[in-house]
Amino acid sequence: MIININCTFVDNKPIRISNQVLIASNVQIYTSAHPTSAEERLVQDWKEKETAFFRTYALPVEIQDHVWIGGGSIILPGVTIGENSVIGVPAWLLFVDFRFFLS
Repeated sequence: MIININCTFVDNKPIRISNQVLIASNVQIYTSAHPTSAEERLVQDWKEKETAFFRTYALPVEIQDHVWIGGGSIILPGVTIGENSVIGVPAWLLFVDFRFFLS
């Protein structure tokens, strides 16, 4: 595995990186995020409950064998990148199972 400079990994859940993976510079991999709906994201009466005013969630990310992730790509929670995949520059992958198998 090669990880270039200035990459960000937010690992509230596992980030599984398999064999012979190339990760270019400025790649961001996130396992946590906030719901997009304000009703789901914000906590009512958060001061009285003595908790944070927002909710988050986390899902694992898996990068399988022989993957190349191009510079500036952003991988969001719950993504699986299948064997031999090439992720373009820049790409945003969110909540998908991305697989590209070379013949």
